[in-house]
Amino acid sequence: MSNPVYILDVFSLVFQVFHGLPPMTGPAGQPTNAVYGFTRDVINLLRDHQPSHLFCAMDSPGKGIRNDWYPEYKANRDEMPADLVPQIGLIEEVMAGFGLPVLKLEGWEADDIFATLARRAVEAGHEVRIVTSDKDARQLIGPSVQLYHIRKNTLQGEAFLSEAWGVRPDQVIDFQSLVGDSVDNVPGMPLVGPKKARTLLEQYGTLDEVLAHADEVNGKKLKENLVT
Repeated sequence: MSNPVYILDVFSLVFQVFHGLPPMTGPAGQPTNAVYGFTRDVINLLRDHQPSHLFCAMDSPGKGIRNDWYPEYKANRDEMPADLVPQIGLIEEVMAGFGLPVLKLEGWEADDIFATLARRAVEAGHEVRIVTSDKDARQLIGPSVQLYHIRKNTLQGEAFLSEAWGVRPDQVIDFQSLVGDSVDNVPGMPLVGPKKARTLLEQYGTLDEVLAHADEVNGKKLKENLVT
């Protein structure tokens, strides 16, 4: 079998290196720390893992389709730091210089791109490694798909997910629906934190079943929240 397909969540890595490295400047005084860190990590990824393919997935600029569904989606996000803005074009030049395919689609996020790529790669018989720190990607974990934590140089599979959240990959969406996602400004169920969500999903399996058995749940206020 060939080496795994790697899919890089570009902005996940860009923000990691931008915030993790001290300020750097080029000859003309332009900021370059994200360019340096991104280039270093791509070189290491290609050299140390020798992927059969390396795809780069990017968010499209502006608001996306999720804002049509929920206008407050990511409304808590700050603007991109001023010192990072001029580095994005240079990072795109780096990817082009390496000959890496870069995929983005208006209205959609990198998550959507790498989810589609992962599914198609698995269907074609490949193992897949998704390079991202985005917890939403945990729903994609499976027998042939693992997340790669580039800073820790570790793979995150089904055993990791069970230990971290106490759920299976097919329960990740329901888990996050109950808990919410403060990073994306998506509220969860009041009075339900990770521990309670894990308990409910262990008992009932799915969010639909949790709601169907809301009258059995302990706690008057929680029961009311689930019913309404």
